[in-house]
Amino acid sequence: MKAFLSVRDSAQKMRAYSNDNKWSRVANEYGHVPKNARLPGGKGQELLAEISALNEAAKTALQQRDEQLSTMATAIKAALQRREELLTAMATAMEKHNYAAAAQAVTECLDIFPANATATEVRKQLDQLAKRVTATAAELEKAIVSRRWRQAQQLAETARHDFPDSEVLADLCQRAVAGAAAAFQRRDELLTAMATAMEKHNYVVAAQAVTECLDIFPENATANEVRNQLDQLAKRVTATAAELEKAIALRRWRQAQQLAETARHDFPDSEVLADLCQRAVAGAAAEKKNVDDFVAGIPIARALYENRKLVSCGRLLTLLWSLQDSIGDADDPVCAQRMQSALEPLAKLEKDYSALKAEYDALLTSAREKLSQNDYEACSALCTQASALNVESTAAEELAQMAEMSKAAVERLLRKAQQAWTMKCWTEVEAACEALLVYHQGHPEAERLLRHCRQDQLSHRQKIKRLVMIVIVFLAVLAGGRTIVLMHQRAARINVHMAVSRTAINVQDWAEAMAAVDKALALDAANAEAKVLKMNAIIESHLAVARTAMTNKDWPAVLAAADKALALDAEHAEAKQLKANVDAAIIESHLAVARAAKVQKDWPAVLAAADKALALDAEHAEAKALWAESSRHQRVPEGFRLAPGAGPESYTNTGWVQAIIHEQSGIELVYIPAGTFTMGSPTTETGRSSGETQHQVTIPQGFYLGKTEVTQAQWEKVMKVNPSGFPNAGATAPVERVSWDDCQAFCTEAGSGLRLPLEAEWEYACRAGTTTAFHYGDSLDASMANFRGNYPYGAGKKGEYRGTTIAVGQFKPNAWCLYDMIGNVWEWCQDKFETYPAGPVTLAQPAGPAGRETDDGAGRVLRGGSWDNLARYCRSAYRSRSGPDYSYGNSGLRVALSAPPVQ
Repeated sequence: MKAFLSVRDSAQKMRAYSNDNKWSRVANEYGHVPKNARLPGGKGQELLAEISALNEAAKTALQQRDEQLSTMATAIKAALQRREELLTAMATAMEKHNYAAAAQAVTECLDIFPANATATEVRKQLDQLAKRVTATAAELEKAIVSRRWRQAQQLAETARHDFPDSEVLADLCQRAVAGAAAAFQRRDELLTAMATAMEKHNYVVAAQAVTECLDIFPENATANEVRNQLDQLAKRVTATAAELEKAIALRRWRQAQQLAETARHDFPDSEVLADLCQRAVAGAAAEKKNVDDFVAGIPIARALYENRKLVSCGRLLTLLWSLQDSIGDADDPVCAQRMQSALEPLAKLEKDYSALKAEYDALLTSAREKLSQNDYEACSALCTQASALNVESTAAEELAQMAEMSKAAVERLLRKAQQAWTMKCWTEVEAACEALLVYHQGHPEAERLLRHCRQDQLSHRQKIKRLVMIVIVFLAVLAGGRTIVLMHQRAARINVHMAVSRTAINVQDWAEAMAAVDKALALDAANAEAKVLKMNAIIESHLAVARTAMTNKDWPAVLAAADKALALDAEHAEAKQLKANVDAAIIESHLAVARAAKVQKDWPAVLAAADKALALDAEHAEAKALWAESSRHQRVPEGFRLAPGAGPESYTNTGWVQAIIHEQSGIELVYIPAGTFTMGSPTTETGRSSGETQHQVTIPQGFYLGKTEVTQAQWEKVMKVNPSGFPNAGATAPVERVSWDDCQAFCTEAGSGLRLPLEAEWEYACRAGTTTAFHYGDSLDASMANFRGNYPYGAGKKGEYRGTTIAVGQFKPNAWCLYDMIGNVWEWCQDKFETYPAGPVTLAQPAGPAGRETDDGAGRVLRGGSWDNLARYCRSAYRSRSGPDYSYGNSGLRVALSAPPVQ
């Protein structure tokens, strides 16, 4: 029993130890069990079997533990060995600047021994080196971008030595070395070009080479020396130009020619001097020609004088004196000598002409006096003498005709009065005598007949009435009413002046006619007949000028004179006919040009001439036919038609037309010429963003751009839907709520090569040659564009914030006839949003619309601002961006079309 209890206690302990995995104690406890213990009964046997099994389990567990400890010892030994290897590798890699290998060793070592001091220290060193790599890369990148190749080369050498295994620096070093090599090669080419250009006086080419060389190597001594030479030459050019300008202004043509010859030799490529030289040569030639004309004109004027052609002689003398004034003191000795020799005979001729003209004018004055005195014979004799002195003037002949007409009228009326007296027709006697006295006031026979006629016709009653009248007149005189007494005398004088005016009108002596009618109106300002006569005289004078101008084909003078006549009488038939004749003549001249151009197949010239004709007569059949025919021959892109009234673009004469209409959508596009401009904004511009760095951009070829933003109606016509959030704004309001992807789909569906404009094309077209914040200038308010008008820009006035899109084309266009480039809706551009380049660029234009790569979510450019933006976002230079699949209630589009150069 005692043995059973002892074994049972050991079994319990072994069981407890096994549960706690304390196998050593299990084995020790088994050693305390008596050897060969015999326990009777089934329980005893079970107990012995249990402790035996526990002992075996303990042996197995202890054996596994020993194996694990052996494995652990081996692993620890290997780890310690690996640590030593890694530490050695670290030291070697750091010594050889193989920082990538060192970093790998550090990472592995710290993965095994996180607290290893050596590895931790090396990691700190590597972190510092990584910062140095980043700084070196930034410095090297900056040197490459700014093209400081010598510095870039030095940095690359240092980087290759200090960081030989840096992939980032390796790529930058390769770029730096390649760029430096190309730059040094280009430097040598430029230095050679400089030397050649300077030797050949081709200073423009030399200046371009210097600029490019110093842009690459600012410290290059040779380039700086050449620049100094060019600066000195520029000062010489300026001084020579000033001296040449002064010589031209003072008309010292010999000196100007000498300066021009020197300038052409020393500065053959100076545009300023070339223009001045051309002016100098032209001025010298003009002076010589003027001297030739002056000298040749004097004998001609003398011949006119001798032939008594005073009108032509006077005109030629005026021209000669004008030439003399323009020539002044001739600088050329030969010209000066010829002028000096010619002035004396000219002065003598002027004196002779003035004396003869004075004599002629005196004869005419005397003739007019004799005519006013009714001395017709003397008047005719004086007119004959005057005509002999001036065979070209019609004034003497006309005055003689007036005298003859007046004399004949007096004789005719006198005969009529005498015949009526014989027949005792007192009324006719009285009428004839009164009419005669109009021509010849105070004619004795007419007064006698009129007096006797009236005396014989007076009845007793008439005598009483006359007596009463005399009394009234007497009383009126006493009361100061002298006007009543003089009434009949004034009426007669008025009739005389009116008759003189009519006669003067008949002979086209407008001054005399106006003077006579003014005398009549001075006597009776309310005389309706005199007023009508005066108006007719003025009209006739204008018509006479118009007729003469018509004969000389001086169309502007005809129109001016006819307009003056029509201003007095809007329905005057002859004046209207004269204007119609001028229009017809001008139209015919335009058509003649068009016909000639058609023969030469110069269709732009045909179109231009036909346009001018149609501007005067929109329904002229031939002009319309020529316009239609020339339009068919204009350079219009496929899928488009010529816009009404559009001719060939006149900027660069590429052969493209000025404006076109897309057949499918009805969108009108206008031609934008090629050119170079400064993109971006100056640092002084209010509201400027940092991404607007100024740089020069060349647009190498012209293109077409939508005259307005694409409207809701145009979008719906192509896409069959209207996505706009402002349908109430109307069909002519711009479409919005369209993404960049939507715009690409629209261009594809519309076809004919329509696309979005490139960002540079957009800003170039928006500016239209301006350099200010907006194409309007440096101010913006609600009267100029649709934006948040209650926050104006610059000197703009606070205005309306409309809060919606509005119909396109309501504001003033820019210089290239583009509407709403500012505000209304943002306009998508084709480009991704990228940082501007540092230097000048030449645009590479796409041939048509382009999509985007799959899953390419890079931001696309938006330009122009919108109805919902402040003014600063509407500036010509402002850039915005958005993902290509985003659409907003303020983003729309304006389409473009490439226009390749004519082959």
